[in-house]
Amino acid sequence: MAKKNWLKDIATNVTTGVAEAIGKKFLDNFMSNDDKPTDDDEPTDDDEPTDDDEPTDDDEPNNVDLAYEAYYEEKYEEALEYLDAAKANNEIRPFFYYNLSGQCHYGLRLEYKTEYWDEAKKLGLTEDTDEDDPRWKRIAHIKDSIEEERTLAYDLLKESLNHREEYDYVVDKDSLASVFQFLRFVCEDIYERRRFDMAAMASDNFRKEAKEDYKDITEIMFDCIFNDGDDFSSSIDYHERQFIYIAKNVDALAGCYDDNIQWIFTIDALPKELQFPVGHPQPNWLYYAHPAKKGVYLPIENADEELFNDKVRDFQRLVQCLGATEITFRSVKGHSLQENISQGFDVEVGGRYKVFEGSVGYGNKRSNSSNQSSKGEREMVQRFNPTKAPCVPDDVAWLAVDPEWQSLVKKRLDGNMLHYSVRISSRKTMAVSDSKMDNVKVAFKLFVASAHVNYSKQMERSFQREEETEWEISVTFKPLEELEMLERIEVVECEQEACIELTNAEQEYLDNLKEFLEDDAEITSRERKMLDKIRQKLGISEERAKELEASLAKPQLTEDEQEYLDMYREYTEEGEISEKARRRLDKFASVMGLSAERVKEIEQRVYEN
Repeated sequence: MAKKNWLKDIATNVTTGVAEAIGKKFLDNFMSNDDKPTDDDEPTDDDEPTDDDEPTDDDEPNNVDLAYEAYYEEKYEEALEYLDAAKANNEIRPFFYYNLSGQCHYGLRLEYKTEYWDEAKKLGLTEDTDEDDPRWKRIAHIKDSIEEERTLAYDLLKESLNHREEYDYVVDKDSLASVFQFLRFVCEDIYERRRFDMAAMASDNFRKEAKEDYKDITEIMFDCIFNDGDDFSSSIDYHERQFIYIAKNVDALAGCYDDNIQWIFTIDALPKELQFPVGHPQPNWLYYAHPAKKGVYLPIENADEELFNDKVRDFQRLVQCLGATEITFRSVKGHSLQENISQGFDVEVGGRYKVFEGSVGYGNKRSNSSNQSSKGEREMVQRFNPTKAPCVPDDVAWLAVDPEWQSLVKKRLDGNMLHYSVRISSRKTMAVSDSKMDNVKVAFKLFVASAHVNYSKQMERSFQREEETEWEISVTFKPLEELEMLERIEVVECEQEACIELTNAEQEYLDNLKEFLEDDAEITSRERKMLDKIRQKLGISEERAKELEASLAKPQLTEDEQEYLDMYREYTEEGEISEKARRRLDKFASVMGLSAERVKEIEQRVYEN
């Protein structure tokens, strides 16, 4: 989603007087260090006038002086010529060359803007005139010049930031803040202007104005963007919002400007959709955006481990829902399986899967068998018995951002995927290079220093990336035709929205019964003995076991059908059905809407039980 441009509606026009005041204040900074007076230049009693003190050509104003003089007199094009000459003669440092050049183009922009509205007035145009009025075309070339000068000013001022630290020279705080102050006036992006405000607040000369502008823009940003349909995560590209820093208050934002951490919020003003772990967010801390879950941010100190575990859990859930019968985890490097699995990798799959090996309890728990090595647990196997057709769960977040997983789903649902293997790495899950992380750490230290907070050992440890953890996960799936067959002998079917509730013991008995029926529809005498042992252990009566077994082959009765069966059973208990009783039963069946064929099926149940 493209960023919204709100500055055309809220930007304040800055007069040349403001530009002059800023430029005059930093006149000395435009010269190289060699041209600046030092303590050695102070006059002393020994400094007697000599013939050598006569004026020479060297006392003539240099190009930097002439550039400033022209700039002060609003002769911006002349000032630019002197600046180019100063640059060619190495009379000016690059930072100050690009800085003053940008301010000159800003002045030219204001001149063109004045000319534009003067001409518009002559043509009878005002701000309220319809934009389709053909008279606007007659001054369109001036409007193009305004935009051209704005773009030049922006580009030159931004370029000056690339030269703030060169060789043995570091630009002073006030000079640097003056660049951000001018950048505020020539940028057209509300998000960027907000960042320039924070940077300009580092100087006492601009703090008040920049702080007020920051508050106004932040309010507009929340009211018109983040809280009006477009949330923060949808409005901003992931790589721009990958890291966010949270400050204690607005005053702690002064000087916080770095392209490696572009988004900063105060603890009391956060986009409402952002989610943090328990105990967070905290001020003066850095957070990393979850790649697959919009709005979720993790503390930087353990983000790679949390993301790795989260992705493994998602993969486990996905393949279970796709009909996995066996999942093998093998530790390739880093943390052993035991260290991570012990954190809890049980996956809820809606009762669709049952463990049939190991004694880990009933439900969605898994069966584990592990191979040990001298380095700790290196391999673990989970086995399952799927009974439903494969499905794609809608809560597996990583699926949307992983093309390989998407390909797996397609092949599995098409029916030609029985085995699959993948490697999941903690370093690749948190896709941040070491060099990028180093740059982020430098920015974070700058922000903490701006807030007058000590950079602690805990903060430093947060950037010490642990050894990469990598697992190889292999999956075996049940053939689709077997799952389709199992569905045809569903344990309990809901008919006409009427379902029979089963106890856990009854459900377990049915599950075991289904396993015996997988190969054929008959139960051998040996299997019958085994089922009886299971029935007794589960505390199920012989009569109830017969009912459960019958439910596998017969659909459950509706309420009307059950009522007819109860009435028919009462008549049979009195002996043979008389003609009078048969007429009453037929009449009742007709009122209930039961066909003659269905009546025979219902009555047959009495004799089968």
